[in-house]
Amino acid sequence: MLTRYLGQTQSWTSPMLMSGQFNAWAEALLLSWHLADPVSQKEIDRNNKIFNTMQNNRNPYIDQPQWVEYIWGLPQVFRIWM
Repeated sequence: MLTRYLGQTQSWTSPMLMSGQFNAWAEALLLSWHLADPVSQKEIDRNNKIFNTMQNNRNPYIDQPQWVEYIWGLPQVFRIWM
Protein backbone atom coordinates (compact mmCIF):
# COMPACT_ATOMS: atom_id res chain seq x y z
CA MET A 1 0.00 0.00 0.00
CA LEU A 2 2.73 2.45 0.88
CA THR A 3 4.49 1.85 -2.44
CA ARG A 4 1.34 2.75 -4.36
CA TYR A 5 0.25 5.69 -2.22
CA LEU A 6 3.63 7.16 -1.29
CA GLY A 7 3.24 10.90 -1.01
CA GLN A 8 -0.48 10.59 -0.24
CA THR A 9 -0.19 9.00 3.20
CA GLN A 10 0.21 11.98 5.52
CA SER A 11 -3.18 11.38 7.12
CA TRP A 12 -2.71 7.63 7.65
CA THR A 13 -2.42 6.58 11.26
CA SER A 14 -0.33 3.56 12.10
CA PRO A 15 2.41 2.85 14.61
CA MET A 16 4.48 1.76 11.58
CA LEU A 17 4.34 5.22 9.98
CA MET A 18 5.65 8.67 10.79
CA SER A 19 4.70 11.58 8.52
CA GLY A 20 3.55 9.17 5.83
CA GLN A 21 6.79 7.15 5.78
CA PHE A 22 7.80 3.92 7.46
CA ASN A 23 9.43 4.26 10.85
CA ALA A 24 12.96 2.86 10.65
CA TRP A 25 12.06 -0.13 12.84
CA ALA A 26 9.02 -0.97 10.69
CA GLU A 27 10.97 -0.82 7.45
CA ALA A 28 13.72 -3.01 8.95
CA LEU A 29 11.11 -5.50 10.18
CA LEU A 30 9.39 -5.78 6.80
CA LEU A 31 12.71 -6.16 5.00
CA SER A 32 13.82 -8.87 7.42
CA TRP A 33 10.53 -10.74 6.83
CA HIS A 34 11.07 -10.44 3.08
CA LEU A 35 14.56 -11.91 3.33
CA ALA A 36 13.57 -14.69 5.73
CA ASP A 37 10.41 -15.82 3.90
CA PRO A 38 10.79 -16.08 0.12
CA VAL A 39 7.71 -15.98 -2.10
CA SER A 40 5.94 -19.34 -2.03
CA GLN A 41 3.84 -21.08 -4.65
CA LYS A 42 0.80 -20.43 -2.43
CA GLU A 43 1.44 -16.66 -2.67
CA ILE A 44 1.93 -16.88 -6.43
CA ASP A 45 -1.35 -18.79 -6.80
CA ARG A 46 -3.18 -16.25 -4.62
CA ASN A 47 -1.72 -13.34 -6.61
CA ASN A 48 -2.86 -14.99 -9.86
CA LYS A 49 -6.35 -15.67 -8.50
CA ILE A 50 -6.79 -12.09 -7.30
CA PHE A 51 -5.67 -10.82 -10.69
CA ASN A 52 -7.86 -13.17 -12.69
CA THR A 53 -11.06 -13.15 -10.64
CA MET A 54 -11.23 -10.06 -8.45
CA GLN A 55 -9.15 -6.94 -8.84
CA ASN A 56 -7.33 -7.13 -12.17
CA ASN A 57 -4.18 -5.97 -10.45
CA ARG A 58 -1.12 -7.77 -9.12
CA ASN A 59 1.26 -7.56 -6.20
CA PRO A 60 4.54 -6.66 -7.89
CA TYR A 61 6.53 -7.91 -4.89
CA ILE A 62 5.13 -11.41 -5.48
CA ASP A 63 5.86 -11.31 -9.22
CA GLN A 64 9.29 -9.71 -8.85
CA PRO A 65 10.59 -10.16 -5.28
CA GLN A 66 13.95 -8.61 -6.22
CA TRP A 67 12.16 -5.30 -6.61
CA VAL A 68 11.95 -5.00 -2.81
CA GLU A 69 15.66 -4.28 -2.58
CA TYR A 70 15.63 -2.18 -5.77
CA ILE A 71 12.77 0.04 -4.55
CA TRP A 72 13.29 0.09 -0.79
CA GLY A 73 16.99 -0.72 -0.55
CA LEU A 74 18.43 -2.77 2.25
CA PRO A 75 19.81 -1.17 5.39
CA GLN A 76 23.54 -1.59 5.87
CA VAL A 77 23.00 -4.21 8.58
CA PHE A 78 21.32 -6.54 6.06
CA ARG A 79 24.09 -6.08 3.49
CA ILE A 80 26.62 -7.34 6.04
CA TRP A 81 24.64 -10.56 6.55
CA MET A 82 24.17 -11.27 2.83
